[in-house]
Amino acid sequence: LIEDPNFYCVLEDESQYDTCGIGCWNVRGLRTHLDEVHQTLVSSRLRLHLLGVVETHLKERDLGPRVPGWDFIGKNRSSEDSDGRRARGGIGLFVRRNSGIQVKPAVVPEEYNTQDTMWLNVSVTDPK
Repeated sequence: LIEDPNFYCVLEDESQYDTCGIGCWNVRGLRTHLDEVHQTLVSSRLRLHLLGVVETHLKERDLGPRVPGWDFIGKNRSSEDSDGRRARGGIGLFVRRNSGIQVKPAVVPEEYNTQDTMWLNVSVTDPK
């Protein structure tokens, strides 16, 4: 199923599922690794629909990157180092446009809503 020894998979029979490609990546600085992220998103081998990214290191008011054919939803940390030049943490989700997938913010109880969490509702109508 997955030939990389760093991954494991629990699906016994993937043929019974319509596929929706989902990945998660600790990018350790989204702007620094944007070329690699872009190549990953457009790779026909991976057939991704959603790519979660953590440790984006975007500053509080950064809107996130623009990648053709993809939307980006993100949540940046509000606290920065004391010098104000270096951002920390941050999470985001790339969603492939025209993929039959809709993503909207989810309403969750306040105690679950921290600066290190992002809650979303994902609807899959027809993964393309």
